[in-house]
Amino acid sequence: MKTTLSTFILSLFIVFGAIAQENGAAIEQLGSSHDVVIGQVGFENSSDAYQQGDRNSLTLSQIGSHEAIIEQAGSDNKAAIQQWAGVQNSEPGASSAIVYQTGIANEISIDQYGEHIAEIGQTGDENTINLTQAQSNSTVSSLGEEYGSGAFALLMQHGFSNEITLAQNGSHYASISQNGSQNKATVLQDGLSLENIAEVEQNGTNNDAIIEQFGSQNSTTIRQTGNGHSAHIVQVGYGNQATVIQN
Repeated sequence: MKTTLSTFILSLFIVFGAIAQENGAAIEQLGSSHDVVIGQVGFENSSDAYQQGDRNSLTLSQIGSHEAIIEQAGSDNKAAIQQWAGVQNSEPGASSAIVYQTGIANEISIDQYGEHIAEIGQTGDENTINLTQAQSNSTVSSLGEEYGSGAFALLMQHGFSNEITLAQNGSHYASISQNGSQNKATVLQDGLSLENIAEVEQNGTNNDAIIEQFGSQNSTTIRQTGNGHSAHIVQVGYGNQATVIQN
């Protein structure tokens, strides 16, 4: 995979290198056996990478005019970030990704197409976040404080001006999918190593979903299709289940 991506990035520079201007990259590594691959094509791309510990890995590809700040501390952490111009609506692309990971074997994957903001932090071990954003002006703010291990989040947004806020403290699962415009989803999961599950799917405009889970093995699903729906679920204790479907 590393060889393939490196070859792809090299090819981009060969093809587009003549038009790339004022891109900047800064890398600082402390420890041993770190790996960094950065490719930037376009105008005024900026990347800052800091890695401390052992065997941390970073792959970054930016096409357009983007900004990325990545900090990893610990061992065997992996971050993969791709930021592209908005091909679907001919936007130049000006996304921003800020990633912070500390611990062991955490993974973050970010794909952004268009103009988006992603701010993601993970603390703990073996936590995973996968994020995809397409079109423009969407925002993800995820603060993970997984002092246990094994938290997982799958975040997907397609459309305009959608917003996700996620906070996980413990070994929880969250899946959030938004398609449309001006949708908002907020998920808070608290409880060390206690396996709460939250799923949100919103399709349309101006929908709002909030899930708060405190305890263990609680499960909530919210599915909203259309315009202007709202749902707020709070679970406290053990083994609670809730499902909301609005069309």
